[in-house]
Amino acid sequence: MKPKAIHKYLRKAKHVYHGKGPIRKQFINDLADALKCYCETHPDCSYEDLVDEFGAPYEIRASFLSMYSSDLKKRNIRLYRLVFICCLIVALLLLAFTVNYVVNSYKDSKGYCIEQMEDDAPLTPASDKPAPVKEHTFE
Repeated sequence: MKPKAIHKYLRKAKHVYHGKGPIRKQFINDLADALKCYCETHPDCSYEDLVDEFGAPYEIRASFLSMYSSDLKKRNIRLYRLVFICCLIVALLLLAFTVNYVVNSYKDSKGYCIEQMEDDAPLTPASDKPAPVKEHTFE
């Protein structure tokens, strides 16, 4: 058995396959088991023999993905929808806060207003005379 051929084939398969963590591990473990079984029955196999028997690493990836494609597609669609909905909610919140900020800034730029509370009795001055002014002299 030539472990170098198995390692070379697995390394190229890992390099070609870009899947998610658990599915990638399953793919590599299944492929390693198949390669070891083949090498036990054919002890003098080389890398070229493995390519002839199993196909190129990118071909194996395509066949593996075709077996699990429905699970991957459902999972990816759910993830895509979840991320899209979260991004949409965040964008709407940002838009609402921005509009609120702009409206408040516009109101504040016009000046200020004094709110008066209405009372039963109207406000009248105590007298018609102006308030006395204090003069300070510094001598």
